[in-house]
Amino acid sequence: MARSIFVVLVSLLITLLAWGALAFGAVYPWAYWPLSIGSLTVGFVAWATSRAHHGPGPRPGLIGMLATAALVACVQILPFSADTLARLSPSADMFFRHGSVLGSRTALSLDPVASALSIIWLVSMTVLFVGCVRWFGLVGVHGVGRGVMVVGSALALIGIVQEAVSSGAIYGFWQPRFGGSVFGPFTNENHFAGWMIMALPVALGYFWAGVQTSRIDRHRDWRGRLLWLSSPAAGELTMVGVAAAVMGSSLVLTFSLTGITCFALALVLFGWFIRTDQAASSSRSVGLAYLLFVALVVIVWVGIDAIGQEFSSASWGDVGGRLTAWQDGLRIIQDFTLTGTGMNTYGTATLLYSADPTTRFVHAHNGYVQLLAEAGLVVGVPILFAVILFMQETRRRFQESTDDTVTYWLRVGSVTGLAGIALQEMVDFSLQMPGNMALFTVLCAIAVHPSGQSSRHRPHRRHAIPLMDSCAQVETSLPTTAGLNWHTDDQTAINT
Repeated sequence: MARSIFVVLVSLLITLLAWGALAFGAVYPWAYWPLSIGSLTVGFVAWATSRAHHGPGPRPGLIGMLATAALVACVQILPFSADTLARLSPSADMFFRHGSVLGSRTALSLDPVASALSIIWLVSMTVLFVGCVRWFGLVGVHGVGRGVMVVGSALALIGIVQEAVSSGAIYGFWQPRFGGSVFGPFTNENHFAGWMIMALPVALGYFWAGVQTSRIDRHRDWRGRLLWLSSPAAGELTMVGVAAAVMGSSLVLTFSLTGITCFALALVLFGWFIRTDQAASSSRSVGLAYLLFVALVVIVWVGIDAIGQEFSSASWGDVGGRLTAWQDGLRIIQDFTLTGTGMNTYGTATLLYSADPTTRFVHAHNGYVQLLAEAGLVVGVPILFAVILFMQETRRRFQESTDDTVTYWLRVGSVTGLAGIALQEMVDFSLQMPGNMALFTVLCAIAVHPSGQSSRHRPHRRHAIPLMDSCAQVETSLPTTAGLNWHTDDQTAINT
């Protein structure tokens, strides 16, 4: 019974990630409400089921900081008297008076309904994160890693085909409500690039784990290597390598400057992990050669002239028009330093805080500026401590060295993806897209999930087992998708 539940959870989680990406990034209510409810359901069931089997969860301090941030954010939407509001947030009081909407009682948030929606989403992602950490610690992340790669491959092909036919509409028929430069199923090419920035390193991690576990370096002669190329392991490895290359090509084909920059960062950072891994000494050159191959394929496919033209024609002086948005955000931060404007209210605040009367930015085009403007110190400080605890937890997982080869490199891929999206958020707002945030949450769970009870059953990553045999100890297999056999790993730790 327990095994069937975990099989269903894997399928549901991958379905949620696919829905979040393919349903236009889940930016519309008909898309983000099912994603939110589904995330709550999967997270709670994963937490409850894993807890029943004594699965290890995230450290209480990290959960405490996330819960504190959500609770304090709820304070932003509570009604206060006019006098109390004036004392707590004079700027909010002035904002409401300027708009002649201040009643006898009002909230710290400039738009309590929008803030309530954001808080529900925050709670959904927190529950999903906690549930996935506990669940991954019990059954592993092999199946989820494969799922992210399969969804990413499908998303990349949709984007490439749509760009080739130049329809200007999503799926050939859907015109975005507010316009924008669409790419694939996303209403903005930067948001597509943000999703792919996170997913591509996971595919690279799965590929490199395949190289490590296939033990191709054992074959010193050409005959042995040719025979290996005819094996099922070589076939799967080839598919994974091609999938990663296609995902990289779609990312660069967006011509998103932040996307291309983060793509280069992912290759460099992943190459650094390969270069410094002592367990990969015999096959290190293969991994570095593959990363170079991916870069060359992308450059040749997209065209170095087209890429160069995009960078040379960019407006670097005002950072592509973002400088004004950042200035507006800094003014808001200065006036709402303590309490913030309320989650999901940046666009409301710019009704009065837009420096350019002809242009109003609904987003700050900088995730950190927008977060601080909306959250203030009361919510921002718990989030900051949660980030610090998350980084410490991630570092601890790498120091423990109890992962098998596939798990280790999926963890590396997740951390690389998180680093890439953290860089992009400095000049964009991809994580404002619910579909992107769902993938971000899953990557966070992969990065910090503990080895748990099954660690003593797992081979050390320096003593790897073949990729296709890594789950031979498991009797349960998931449905076949895109030619790849999905299996949950390390389920021997589950007492069924």
